[in-house]
Amino acid sequence: MKRIIGSTIAKRYLVRDVLGRGGNAVVYEALDRHMQRPVAIKIPTIDHDDADLVLRRFQREVRASGTVVHPNVCATHESGKLEDGTPFLVMERLEGESLAERLRRERSLPLEQTITIFSQVLSGLSASHARRILHRDIKPANIFLSQVEGYEDLVKILDFGASKQFGPSIDPDAEEVSQDDLTSVGFVFGTPYYMAPEQIRSLPLDARCDLFSCGVVLFETLTGERLYRQQVTDEIFREVLAKPARTVRSVKPSLPKEVDEVVRHALRRNPADRYPTAAAFRKALEGLVRKASTDASELAAPRPHLTSTGENERATRLRDLKQQFHEIAQKHRATRQAFQGELAARRSDLHTSVPSVAPRGEDLEGTATTEKKNVRRRGTTPSKPKKRSPSRPR
Repeated sequence: MKRIIGSTIAKRYLVRDVLGRGGNAVVYEALDRHMQRPVAIKIPTIDHDDADLVLRRFQREVRASGTVVHPNVCATHESGKLEDGTPFLVMERLEGESLAERLRRERSLPLEQTITIFSQVLSGLSASHARRILHRDIKPANIFLSQVEGYEDLVKILDFGASKQFGPSIDPDAEEVSQDDLTSVGFVFGTPYYMAPEQIRSLPLDARCDLFSCGVVLFETLTGERLYRQQVTDEIFREVLAKPARTVRSVKPSLPKEVDEVVRHALRRNPADRYPTAAAFRKALEGLVRKASTDASELAAPRPHLTSTGENERATRLRDLKQQFHEIAQKHRATRQAFQGELAARRSDLHTSVPSVAPRGEDLEGTATTEKKNVRRRGTTPSKPKKRSPSRPR
C-alpha cells in the first residue's frame, strides 16, 4: 500500500493525519473536498497472515454500518476500494472521547450521567436489532461520547466489525456474510470481559447477547471496577459461566437498590431471564431517574466523622428520610399544580357562564312589569299564583 497521508482517495478525500491505530485497521482524518467537511477514513491493515479474515470482517462492518442509520450510531458516508484493491470506509468525523478514555480519567461516572449515556447506547442498539444486526462487541472503547454544539455526550456506537445477522434476514445478500466461518470453532468474536455466556459457548445468538455486554459495561461505569477480576481469557470465561456476577452495591453501597436490580436483570446467565429487548432495558434504566433523588457520587462521598456503627446507621436513616421527603415534596407539587389547573378551569367555566344568565333575568323582569301595567288598565289586582302540590306517581 502506498503512502496514505497527503494522498487523495477516490478523487475526493484529502488524507491529512492518523486518528488512531488498531490491530486490524488504521483510521485517518481527511477532508471531503466536495462537501468541505472533515471525515474519518478507516482502512484495514492486510499485511499479515490473517489478511483474508481481516478483509472479510471489514466487509461485514461496511455492510452493517451502511444498514443501520441512527443518531447514536456512527454514520457511514461512503465505501470503496483504493487503487491496489484495499477497501476503505468513510465515516463521520467525531470530536470527543470514548467511554474507555473517560473512565480512565474519572474512574466512574455519576448515576444520572450514566443513565443518559446508556439510554442512548440502548437506543442505538434498538435500531441495530431492528435491522437484525448484532454488534457483538459492546465495550467502553466502542462507545464514543461526541461533543456537539448544544449537546454534551452525544453517544455514537462504533465498530461493527464483529457484527452478525440474526433471525430472518431482511437483506437478500446477508446470508453470504452471516453463514461464513468467521465464528468457527476455536474462534469467537468479541472482547472476553464483555462477552455473554451464550457467545462464549458459540450458541445461537439474539439481541439479548448485546444487552448482557451492555450490562457489564454499565457495571463498570457505575462502580469504576471491572465486573470480572480475572486476567486470563480462560479464567474470565470460567467466571462468566460458573460464578454469580457481583452486584453493583457490593462495590458501591451508596447506589440505590433499584440500580442493583436493573443491572442484575441485564446480567442473568440465561438469556430468557434478561430484558427481552433494548427498549425494555432502556425503559427500566430511565425509570431510575424518577426514583433516585440524590446524585450517586454525592452519596458515595467519604464521611470521616462517622466512626461508630450507630452513627453510620443514623446517617443512612437520615439520607433515607431526606429521599422520602423529596419524593413527598414532588408529589405535593404535582398535586398542587393539578389543583391549580382544575381551579383555573372552573373559574374559566364560571366566567363564560355568567353573561348567559343576565339576559334571562332582564326578560323576566320586563315580563313582570308588562303584566303589572296590564293589570292597572283592567283595574284588577293580579292574583297570586297557586302553589302546586307535589306530583304523585300515577
